[in-house]
Amino acid sequence: MQKNIAWLSSLRGIGCLFVLAAHLGASSTNYGMYFNGCGKIGVWLFMIFSGFWFLYPLCQRQQALKGRNLMGYYGKKIIRIMIPYLAVLLISMGLGFIPDGKELLRHLLLVDGFGHFWYMPVIMKFFLIAPLFRLLQPYGVQQFVRSGTVAIIKSRRELLNEYLEELEKSRIKN
Repeated sequence: MQKNIAWLSSLRGIGCLFVLAAHLGASSTNYGMYFNGCGKIGVWLFMIFSGFWFLYPLCQRQQALKGRNLMGYYGKKIIRIMIPYLAVLLISMGLGFIPDGKELLRHLLLVDGFGHFWYMPVIMKFFLIAPLFRLLQPYGVQQFVRSGTVAIIKSRRELLNEYLEELEKSRIKN
């Protein structure tokens, strides 16, 4: 990892802290209102920078993305992500959070994720299509992706502003 972009990982970590603060705040009746909404911001930060780190290694390669390179990319990601995910699922099943083998299989196949596992099907689907962005890069798709990303961020900001306005209105009424 180059030093000039290493700080991006810390932004992903800040996203994780926002999510943790939201979960801890939700469990507190005294302080919960102060953390309301920060979980969403944390998820957005984590998703954006996770997506960046999925694509970054692919975009740094000068050689064509095919065959062995692509299999190496998928192999490394599957080992780094799915093995710890399997461990967490098995522990969760042992603790009773996942009721049976059928539900465990649905999680492993990324059919769906309930509760705190909702994130894995989303990020793994992005991970599976990420190489397409690299393959389409020479055809001018990069500008399209940038424009789409800017549009998504602006729409999220507008949603956040609406959310904050509604929150302020509800506080004034109460």
